[in-house]
Amino acid sequence: MLSRLILFWLLIGASLAQAQVVINEIQYNPYLSDETEFIELYNAGPTSLNLGGWIFRNGGDEEFTLPPYSLPAGQYVVLARNLSAFQAYYDDVDNVIGSYGFDLGNDGDQVRLFDPDDNLVDLVPYLDDRPWPDDADGDDRNRSLELIAPVLDNSQPYAWLAETEDGTPGAPNLTDDDVGEMSVSPLSITYGEVEIGEMASQTVSIANTGDDDLYITSLVTFDPAFTIEVSGLGVLEWGNPSAILEVSGILEIAETEVYDFQVHFSPDRAGEISDNLQIINFSNQDPIFNVPLDGIGGESGGTPEIEVDPL
Repeated sequence: MLSRLILFWLLIGASLAQAQVVINEIQYNPYLSDETEFIELYNAGPTSLNLGGWIFRNGGDEEFTLPPYSLPAGQYVVLARNLSAFQAYYDDVDNVIGSYGFDLGNDGDQVRLFDPDDNLVDLVPYLDDRPWPDDADGDDRNRSLELIAPVLDNSQPYAWLAETEDGTPGAPNLTDDDVGEMSVSPLSITYGEVEIGEMASQTVSIANTGDDDLYITSLVTFDPAFTIEVSGLGVLEWGNPSAILEVSGILEIAETEVYDFQVHFSPDRAGEISDNLQIINFSNQDPIFNVPLDGIGGESGGTPEIEVDPL
């Protein structure tokens, strides 16, 4: 049953991956008053879009039909639970509409967006604890769920952070002023020939060379021949982008710090095997950073000869 649910969400995420309008921020449990709840939409497409007749629903049967509103490409609009309360608290935010008038669940809920023909455009099924960022759950800094980048699958917890006091309604979430500088070494790993069932290992280092924290929300490989081992946490589940979040939460790497882990190659079959170590991050790098991995599964004997592409 669990595998069927995972497949369902993967298919939903894939079908929505190219949505023009993206759910970009969720304030589901404000610190001071539930009346200041909001969600934010972002137009990730190349053209303006009239949101009149679009429908916002929670995970139940409550809904709000948007009034006519032209959302330019690359811009944001906030949907406020209580427009008057929102404008009193965020008096500098003008790109807001409302009031939608219903609760978002503090223990988890779904934020769903439909077009005027009732086609599902975007869906975020958030939770209030791991693997989702739990600092958005009534935190005394009034933080919200903030999407790291619109290119990420926002139905998945690794796509989100909760770092900015009072959130960033109507504006970009995390900006270059908040970003660390990520340096990954090595940039690629070739393990050579390794006997089936044996293992070769290589240390990967993520260094923060900037002046602000950087955040890692996912370390993942996609072939069972390659696995990630983190000191104190063990071997992460391959193919699970949320594995690091489930065991430790978001990795926060302070300025000048270096985070080391092992990437193992233990072939389960003969022949050439290729994969990527994927690092989902908020830093000066692209949010999806890949380190190519290559190796050969050998029938017997041989000594691994690891080659790396350094910085």
